[in-house]
Amino acid sequence: MKYNKRDTGNNQIIEIRYDKKSFIKKRFKLDRSTNFNNFRHELVAYKKLNNFNFQMIPQMLKYNLENKEIIIEKIYGKKINRINKINFNYFLNFIENLNSCSSKISLNLIGFAKESMTKENKDFLNFNKKIHSLNISSKKLESIITMLSEYIKIYQHSFSHLLSFIDRKSLKKNLILSHGDLSVDNLIITSKNKSFFIDYEYFGYDNPIKLICDFMLHPKNRIEFAEFDYYAKRFLLIKSLKNKVNFRDITIFLPIFQIKWILIVLKIFNKSHSKKLKDLGIHNNQNYFITQRLNMANKMIMQLKEINNKYG
Repeated sequence: MKYNKRDTGNNQIIEIRYDKKSFIKKRFKLDRSTNFNNFRHELVAYKKLNNFNFQMIPQMLKYNLENKEIIIEKIYGKKINRINKINFNYFLNFIENLNSCSSKISLNLIGFAKESMTKENKDFLNFNKKIHSLNISSKKLESIITMLSEYIKIYQHSFSHLLSFIDRKSLKKNLILSHGDLSVDNLIITSKNKSFFIDYEYFGYDNPIKLICDFMLHPKNRIEFAEFDYYAKRFLLIKSLKNKVNFRDITIFLPIFQIKWILIVLKIFNKSHSKKLKDLGIHNNQNYFITQRLNMANKMIMQLKEINNKYG
């Protein structure tokens, strides 16, 4: 039996090779208070979707509640670098197939997605609290925070309307089953062109607006602003999203979610994340990583300006 380990900060991934077969053990770190929640969401996803013979998720072979571990089959295949109009179909097919299971999986059984856009989780609009938690250690970061704060002021007046909208849309009939973190990192395409999606730590019922906005703005997906209308309208054509979301809803929430993603990128400047950098082995190359994050946040601020000019 052979092992190959790597650390992702929140959990440890161990590849196990035994009897000419490979398996993945995912161990959630016990010293992180958020990790039990991540483990619970992922475990529920694998158990329920495997039970319904869902074909786009690996088979879970074993799990350990005490050690917060799951073991799944290893899927061999390739990953994609960015979203384009062709590989986008893998994601649309996944959403449709996943929601074909929704009639069999109740909200009470699965629960809301982690960090869902529902009345259960309105804290995602608490942007000022997140800004105040940042350790502003450079002029470039200070400049980014100043620009970001101005945009938060622009949209602050509409937050009460947005919260009311979320309350109305939190009914089961308006929600969909969501992976919770749809990005190129979580898609594997086999040599037979079969697609598998992994990492279900955010899985559950959620508002389709969040799914669409997160997908379009996710830094790993690298969708250009000029393509936003195309992808938004393609989402609206699939059966599981019809009558649950419209184009105007998406454009209203896009700037809000862009602010959210900028703050996610800037999380490394929160003192509580210094240990995570060390866990990832980044502490030896921190200057490069910090510069990379600042450049990314700056580019996202420019994109926020474009979103505001077009849809604001």
